[in-house]
Amino acid sequence: MYDQKKTEIFQAHVARVLGPDMLEADINLGFDVRIRKKIKLGGVDATSVRGMDEDEVKSAVEYLRDRIEGKEVTIRTTRRGDYYYARIYYGPEQSNVVEEMFLQGLLKKFDKINFSKEAQQEARYRDGATE
Repeated sequence: MYDQKKTEIFQAHVARVLGPDMLEADINLGFDVRIRKKIKLGGVDATSVRGMDEDEVKSAVEYLRDRIEGKEVTIRTTRRGDYYYARIYYGPEQSNVVEEMFLQGLLKKFDKINFSKEAQQEARYRDGATE
């Protein structure tokens, strides 16, 4: 049986940003083997993206393009059931691009699992929780 909690780590070159939660990347599989795949960003709440207006979508896409398009990134994938979720890390600090988008106000909701305490606190605040 496949280990559902196993994380796979890949290096990739982001070919282009397709939307606020989707990109296309050339993934290095090792041994000089690369494959181009569309990647859905893990941690992004799909209802949040569907509810974005045109200006919000443009701002989120521009943010992604400025940070990762045409650049090398680290992709960490986790499989849950039939789906793979990809977290994208970039730059020397290996910043999580989805978490940054949330903290910048470019995403309204996100999956709080495996994000920093700062992002989780911000999510609780935005959800109306008092702590």
